[in-house]
Order: sequence, then structure tokens, then C-alpha cells
Amino acid sequence: MKGDDEWRTLAFEAAVGRLCQLRHQRESRISAKCRASWEDVRSSSLNPTDTEAAALFVFDDAHESGSLFAFVTSDDGSESALPGALQACHGLFEFVDQENSVVLTHGYDLLGKGAHSNVYRGTLCVTTVSGVTRYDAAVKINRLNMSSVAEVDRWMRLVQLWRSVKHPCLTYCYYVGLPPMEGDEEVISIYGAYEMMLGGTLDASLKREERFSEDVVRVILLDVLQALYYLHDELGVVHNDVKPQNILLVMDEATRQVRHKLADFDLMCPITFSSSEMVLSTGPILDRGGCDADELTYGTPPYMSPESCRGFPFLPKNDIWSVGILTYQLSTGRLPWSPLELCVPSMILHGYRQDSSNLFGPSLEEFEKDFCHVYSEELKDLVRICLADEASRRPTAAALLQHPFLRSSVG
Repeated sequence: MKGDDEWRTLAFEAAVGRLCQLRHQRESRISAKCRASWEDVRSSSLNPTDTEAAALFVFDDAHESGSLFAFVTSDDGSESALPGALQACHGLFEFVDQENSVVLTHGYDLLGKGAHSNVYRGTLCVTTVSGVTRYDAAVKINRLNMSSVAEVDRWMRLVQLWRSVKHPCLTYCYYVGLPPMEGDEEVISIYGAYEMMLGGTLDASLKREERFSEDVVRVILLDVLQALYYLHDELGVVHNDVKPQNILLVMDEATRQVRHKLADFDLMCPITFSSSEMVLSTGPILDRGGCDADELTYGTPPYMSPESCRGFPFLPKNDIWSVGILTYQLSTGRLPWSPLELCVPSMILHGYRQDSSNLFGPSLEEFEKDFCHVYSEELKDLVRICLADEASRRPTAAALLQHPFLRSSVG
């Protein structure tokens, strides 16, 4: 039987082990497919040029399903692209991890959903030497296409990162588990248990209030930026999906004040370039490692930076851009995009990919002098520097925490 702290470590290690097993299966399948196709080519009458083209075709075919473009969503309320088990409704769902003495249950009380996941109100029960410990948890079920080695590798990194995340402004992951591998499955489920946030999302709160005062915006940003400072400077990762739907509200029992926690780490990406190597908005000159832009497009288009839209998810300044969009939205009650662009979010992606003149971008029309609502110069400056065209001109999370707007006294 596991110790009180040991069970979580072993559960994460077991999840990574299952993914390693899956990776080996994918490599073996691709190798076998390439060998079989090469034998077909050798026995055919193709000329050398055709032979090379055929071999490249086999390689591309083996990897084409690894595209992450499906992760680009315009709203957390979008319908799941993978119907079936996630959409079914039964009396009680139960996932039993006998190896780690963990039982995960939920009663299909839906808290939220994304393109490939549902989140339910549930329970995590863990048996240790001290007995059975029960956690109220947000049970997240990701149903994913793992047909490519690259996608398996990405999820291995994510699971290891989830284990490391521990900050008061970030949701805590108690547990991650995968079912035993049965055959050569392409679509698998990953089960996660996160701390329950009973205050709902910032998005729901904004819809009720329509817009927030600058004092409230300041409090929200302080929590969000502390979370980003931790992710960027301590863990070395980019969140890639900062938006109101991914900010959860919780009451701080010590201060009796509402705190804001950044959630949903499915699109996190390790930082691979320092701020001095940031790309210019007029044309990124970074190596995508052989991937095209769609394969590395992570996030929700209205909040995505120009660099993120072009397929560079490993830049911390992507999150800073999202903070600028978020701040404008919280202050004005609207996103700085046209109704058509919000209805067809792919227009934002294509706009940044096709326009290198810096003319395409969000419109901060409510910050104009002739607009009826008055905003402080400090607030407007914070938004504008976050939305600088060139990534290298945007501040870091640490620098933003020292911005005059955030250093102003609340109240």
C-alpha cells in the first residue's frame, strides 16, 4: 500500500510509462509500414525519382494525423469533435486504477467542455497506509487521437509538467491516469483530477457584470500575472490559452477575498527561445522543427498573438499578448475584433499569416478620446504595450507586475 505522498508521484510515473509504451507501439507501426512500402517500391518499375517520392509519401502519411490544428477553438462551449463515450450519459462513471489504489468517479454533472475533453464534478478516492482519502475534484476526460509519435511525445511532456505545477494562482492536478493499453489503439482517454473551484469561471462572471471596474481588473491581473511569472520564469513553459474561460474563481479562506486561478494546461509548451531571440511580427525566422504552421497552432484565435497564429507556440510573449486582449475585454466588456472575425475565428489566423504590414490586428476603439467611457492612461498603456506588434517590445510577466497600473492602490 502506498504512503500518503507517494501515491501521486507513482500515479504520474505510471501515466508517463503508459505513454512510453504507446510511443513504442507507434514507432513500431510506422517502421513496419515504411518497410512494407519500401518493399513494394523496390519490386515495382518506378524510376529513382518516383521511388523517392513514394518513400516521402509513406512518411507523410504516417505523420499527417499528428496535426494539432483541431486544438484551435473559438469557444469552450464548442461541441466535442469526438462523440461517443464523452457524450454518453449514464448514472455513474468510474475509473479504477488498481495499481495506484485510486478510484475516480463522477455522475455526469458537466462543468465544462472543450474540443476534445469534458470536465465533470466528481470524486477522487485514494487508499494509502493512513486509510481512504476522498477529494472533491473536477474530473477531466481528454479523448485524444494518438496516431503520431509527435503527439504522444507532447502528452508525455504535458503529464510531467502537470506534476510540477504548484502555485496558489494555478489549479492543482491531484492525479492523471490512463487505462491499460489494449492492442494498437489510436484514440485513447486520459483521466485527470483537479482541485474543485466552486466560484465558476471569470467568463461567467464577466457575462453577469458586463464589464469590470479598474480596481477589479487590477486584482484579476495580479493573480494571472503571478501565475504566468511562475510558468515562464520557474517552469519554463508557455500557457498558450489565457482567456476568461480558463480563469477560475475561488474564495481565499484566509483573506475572505476572491482569488483567480489559471486553469487548463493542455496547450502548454516548453520555452525554447529567450526574449532576445523573439520574432518580429513582420516575418518569423524561427525553426518549427519541420512542422507547418497548422501543426503548431495552439490556442483560441481571438486571444492568440501574431506569432502564435503563425505557428510559434514556444514564446512567452504569446501569453503577454493574451493578457492585453484579456485586459481590454474585462475593462470594456467586448473583444477588440469585428463581429465577423469573432464569428469566423479562422479569419484572425489567416489575417496574421497573410499580412506582414502590421496593418492587421485588434481595434482598441473604446480607448479613443471621443468614446463615452473614460479609462485611465495607466490601463490603456498596459493594454497597448501587451499588444505591441513586435514580440520583443512586449514586457515580460515580471515587468508587467511592476507596471504603474498594477502598482496603484486598490480602492
